[in-house]
Amino acid sequence: HTQPTHPTHDIMSLRTVLARTALFSRYSCSTSAAALPAAQTLSSSPVFNNVHAREYGIALGSRHQRTSKKEAVVVLGTGWAAYRFMQSVDYSRFDVKVVSPRNHFLFTPLLCSTAVGTLPFRSIMEPIRTASKPLRYFQAKAMNVDTDQKVVHCVGELNQEEFDLSYDRLVIACGARNATFGVPGVSENALFMKQLDHARQVRNRIIACFETASMPTCT
Repeated sequence: HTQPTHPTHDIMSLRTVLARTALFSRYSCSTSAAALPAAQTLSSSPVFNNVHAREYGIALGSRHQRTSKKEAVVVLGTGWAAYRFMQSVDYSRFDVKVVSPRNHFLFTPLLCSTAVGTLPFRSIMEPIRTASKPLRYFQAKAMNVDTDQKVVHCVGELNQEEFDLSYDRLVIACGARNATFGVPGVSENALFMKQLDHARQVRNRIIACFETASMPTCT
């Protein structure tokens, strides 16, 4: 589905929404950082590996090499709590790295509005790298945390390559999953409303139902 580009449809940006609501602090620890397919990819070419690895902070060996004298902070998740932390942390003291399969922050209270077309999808999401320029983001999953060595073992979401991130401080802000209350078949058949992809699925399902009903063979 193509979003309309007429100015009247661009109701408000995410920053405007956040500025006009008091929900940010209230929900600061409530939202999940579950996986979503993302559009950004990193090249695996030798040129990228040799030239740009340091810029993106990617560990080409077994462990990420620390290049700053600042305290290393690793943040797991890109939900409400993580995004609030990224905006308020003192970057002059901390070297912040963010790990999450989802490369954007999502304003979940307005998620239902995107499913029915009241708001465009882009108006309730904010790329995580815009939270603050000094931070470094990795689209990956944290598979294990070695608290003795202070290392997070990660797997890239796109290339499935393993890498490690060392830390001095660890922020775990992964959020929570949808509760099915043990009802059989819910996970396999229900349409949830937690991620941007869920809103798209609901919207496409509604459109498909209307289009099916309009067929001459449908009674």
